[in-house]
Amino acid sequence: MFQESEIIDLMLVVFMMPMLVIGIRSVEISGKRWFIASYWAIVCGFVLTVVEGYVATVVMNDLEHVAYALGGIFLAIATGTLLRDIRRQAEVS
Repeated sequence: MFQESEIIDLMLVVFMMPMLVIGIRSVEISGKRWFIASYWAIVCGFVLTVVEGYVATVVMNDLEHVAYALGGIFLAIATGTLLRDIRRQAEVS
């Protein structure tokens, strides 16, 4: 069974989506696609957390943790890309 906090987490992510879509369009940074991929992986993790309360508990739990791990990996890549670009810009200046 699911917990109420899991539903609230999922609702927050869903309701924040329009604001993030609008905001991300106006931002131009290196690694932007990796940041987006990280966010989507976390969203998938939240969805899988709720779904595991209803079907295939073990499989959904494993997929949830894979999604969170991928989110962390994508975020690390995005941060590395951004830092590398900032260093290049500092060297040019």
